[in-house]
Amino acid sequence: MFITVSYVKDVICKSPSIETFNPDPPIVAKCHASETKEEIEKICGELNDDSVCNDVVKFAKCHVDQLEKLCHAENMNKIVIDFYKLLSKIDPKFARCAGEVIMAMNKVSFGDDSAEKSDEKSDESKEGFDPKYAEAYARAARLLTNAGWELGSNFDEFLAYQKEFGFKLDENRMAEELKIFEENEKELKELQEAAEKEKATYKLGRNQYMMLDDDEFREKVLVDSKSFDSPLDKEAVDVEEAKKLWDEGREEQNDWLQKMDEERGETTGQTTRARRGANLLPETFDWRNYGVISPVKNQLECSSCWAFTTVGLMEAQHAIKTGKASNGKNIELLDLAEQQMGCMNKAKATPEGVCNPQPTADALDFLKDSNGIGLETDAPYHITGDMGCYQINNPKVRVSKYIWLGENASVDTIKDAVRQGGPIAIAMLFNKDFGFYKGGIFSKECPDDSMGGHAMLLVGWGKENDIPYWIVKNSWGEKWGENGFMKVQMGVNLCNIETRSLHQATIV
Repeated sequence: MFITVSYVKDVICKSPSIETFNPDPPIVAKCHASETKEEIEKICGELNDDSVCNDVVKFAKCHVDQLEKLCHAENMNKIVIDFYKLLSKIDPKFARCAGEVIMAMNKVSFGDDSAEKSDEKSDESKEGFDPKYAEAYARAARLLTNAGWELGSNFDEFLAYQKEFGFKLDENRMAEELKIFEENEKELKELQEAAEKEKATYKLGRNQYMMLDDDEFREKVLVDSKSFDSPLDKEAVDVEEAKKLWDEGREEQNDWLQKMDEERGETTGQTTRARRGANLLPETFDWRNYGVISPVKNQLECSSCWAFTTVGLMEAQHAIKTGKASNGKNIELLDLAEQQMGCMNKAKATPEGVCNPQPTADALDFLKDSNGIGLETDAPYHITGDMGCYQINNPKVRVSKYIWLGENASVDTIKDAVRQGGPIAIAMLFNKDFGFYKGGIFSKECPDDSMGGHAMLLVGWGKENDIPYWIVKNSWGEKWGENGFMKVQMGVNLCNIETRSLHQATIV
């Protein structure tokens, strides 16, 4: 049996879904490209010019070599792959009908004869129809029909993107996600061209949020910049008191850091007997070099940057404390529970829990007044299902004091705070280049706070090509930025990095 005019008109193009696609009689004949080509030519000659299916079949006629490849593929997995590639080249308005026509042509090749031949093959050859790929093939059909496919020229790129970031195809949102992806791809290319034209000091690339539109991204990932501010800022230890705390442990801090520098052959003078003052602080300093910064985590589609920043601060403080106590010999790097931050009074009052943004000062105050925070294994991070409070009975770290550097801290004050007191929780306003940041020294100004903001952890500073920068840890996974970190131009208060949040803590 081969495809006929009535078959195309009455069965394939009118079929609402492959799941209800039950041709009679059953397709059992094998596929022969030459005969298929003749049948295509016959159909093209008989259908009206204004028929959608006619245009589809004309497309198929131009790709007989691909059809032949499909019909004689070594296994079903290859058919699914080639099927996707073929669909990606179809004009979107013909995608549904074209896909079903092509699938019907493919289905011709997999009758009883093919299945029997597959059974005769050895396990190593895997030629013919392999039943274990049937589910994947059926899924390909559902992706086409149930989602109402409208595929564009970026489909191959879309599949590659999903593979790179570990996403699974969502049959219900595929068409919508593809459209959003294409829009974000277009915007990314425009921003890349603009950055290149301006000779920007940073590079841009894809991120894990390419399937979210602007509104979804603001709602599901960013936070309102006003959420950074809190009345509790006024109750925090101020800069002058903080300097006393830093001075108390300055020599002890210098000793163990310098010892670690010597052990790893550090010769840049990064930690030479640092004292406050523009000429006495090292030109570069990076807490990552001392093993006290936990691995980059991923907040996913949840406005929990505040929780990851607070918890990252606690993890670093505990590591620094154990490093200082052991002169760098026994640094303990914990993986603490962001999910527990949903126990804050303001957070747990909402269904969103940890996805409900809170000021950093409030988060630190919670960890000061509560028993502290426990391990990730006691309250694993998740953003679906029960988002309620996960109170932990065996806390590991508790805040003793929290510090606010204020809105007018100088660059040297911030440096001294980082060098002597540990990483600092910061907040930045957001712009599109920020979201697509891939590396280099970020220098794109934020005109206003209309797009929202984002909390991160400042872990050090450096200098490249005479441009000083801050080193910032994000919570968007290691595929964002420079393995999850960002370099932000220093000294110009870029996107409010030097005036918003700026919180630190000491721990029990």
